Amino acid sequence: NRRYLALRRRRNHRYRVVRLRRASNQERRASWVVAKLAALLVYISLGMVVMRFAQTQQTRITAYIAALLTAGYIVATAFTHSPWGPLALIG
Repeated sequence: NRRYLALRRRRNHRYRVVRLRRASNQERRASWVVAKLAALLVYISLGMVVMRFAQTQQTRITAYIAALLTAGYIVATAFTHSPWGPLALIG
């Protein structure tokens, strides 16, 4: 009976460790998706600045370059599955 209880405790402990690892993995997955969606909103707003709200040519060019950099960040985040994006490729 004692052996059975000890075995059961060990099994429950392993199950809890696996559940904690899965939870942290899900949080990590969610973080890069949230970062990607936030960057997508920034990209859309920069596109609106370029096409509608920019008063001067310099503002349009600046917003266009920022939109290109944001698009690059979105692609790098999708490839690396990290909210660090292109910085994850370096390290």
